[in-house]
Amino acid sequence: MEHVEGLLQKGIRIDARKLDEFREVSFVCREPGSVETHIGNSKALGECVVEPVSPGRSRPDQGIFNIRVNFLEMANPNFYDSRGPRDLIEIGKVVERGLLSTRAIDVDGLVIIRGKLVWKITVCVHIINDCGNLMDLVSITAISALLTAVRREVQICGTDVKILTPEERKPVPLAIHHIPITVSFGITDSGVPLLDPSEREESVCKSRLTIAINKEGEVCAVQKSGTPISMKVIQRCCDVCFLI
Repeated sequence: MEHVEGLLQKGIRIDARKLDEFREVSFVCREPGSVETHIGNSKALGECVVEPVSPGRSRPDQGIFNIRVNFLEMANPNFYDSRGPRDLIEIGKVVERGLLSTRAIDVDGLVIIRGKLVWKITVCVHIINDCGNLMDLVSITAISALLTAVRREVQICGTDVKILTPEERKPVPLAIHHIPITVSFGITDSGVPLLDPSEREESVCKSRLTIAINKEGEVCAVQKSGTPISMKVIQRCCDVCFLI
């Protein structure tokens, strides 16, 4: 840890990246709704399941959307059970809230018959290898799974609903209205922001800042954790996002 801190004080990262440089990101789509995502050596598997269900009693005119994050024991030897990092649940909720608040997923449009049948979209993200920046890894994996997922067509006759098989009619892609991309920074004790921090860099960072932007370069959401972050540092991070 002291070695990492010493290098950062000189503006040097242990993997030779620049302070505002992201690791390589890659995707592999195994089948519709199933993707494998890499950010450097961090790796996750995303699976999107779309199924017709009865709506919730409190929201009969809305579909259902949620994200679940699972941490496999092999992902990081520092964790000895499936609970993984303490903020794993928070990460899933932040990504889910970001997609809903920006209306990337329009739950109103998931209604098949009001009060009777709606689509339920569940995205499961399995962390396979934790080498830092799980926030962006979960976000990118979830969005990739959604973009490659399909739902079956529906035939409605009066109050009767028939979910057509793929043989009867080809399934269609999900309606994704926006693609908010999260960009995360680890902030050191001296206030230096590190874009896409690795696991070792996260161990010396006192706070984290995540900024969600869309393809137009608009800031959709901001999430911070840890110690207070000055507005000067936040603005600096926003400037970096606009250049990515």
